[in-house]
Amino acid sequence: MNKSEWAAWVQAVGSIGAILAAIGLAQHQYKLLAAREHERQRQAQLQFSNTVLSIAAYAQRAISTAPFQTDDEVAADRYFREGGLDYGHLDQCLEALKAIPLVQLSTGEGAIAVISIIASVENCIQWFGQADHLYVNPNSGDWKVPIDQAHRELRKIEVATAELTALRDSFLAGE
Repeated sequence: MNKSEWAAWVQAVGSIGAILAAIGLAQHQYKLLAAREHERQRQAQLQFSNTVLSIAAYAQRAISTAPFQTDDEVAADRYFREGGLDYGHLDQCLEALKAIPLVQLSTGEGAIAVISIIASVENCIQWFGQADHLYVNPNSGDWKVPIDQAHRELRKIEVATAELTALRDSFLAGE
């Protein structure tokens, strides 16, 4: 082979090497980009889960101020005289929970848990409203019945919150 043929072969091999290097670099960049996107989504999911859990915990605290020991008339009287349930805080929790885009949750179980919390907070607001009315108008019925119902709803919130916590922890462990 003469010099020009060798030069052509060297150029061809060099061109192939450059193409392979470009493909390898593109694949490497794609993998880095995919890893960054996965981490971004993971962080967003964790932040989202923690936000949902914080709102649910806030609602639980607001609800748990009620006199669930309905045989303690002194505590009940003080509770209702001081204004009863803080509906404003519960309404804010409810609005925040309803604003959550459920598609951002990593599982259907998470979405179901959030829906359960929303329903239970709504039910608590209704039960406490009935209890307030019945406490002020004792001839209308026993205020303890709706308080007991609200207590059951609080337990449902606790269960759903535990499910969300387990899902989040499972998500963390799987990463």
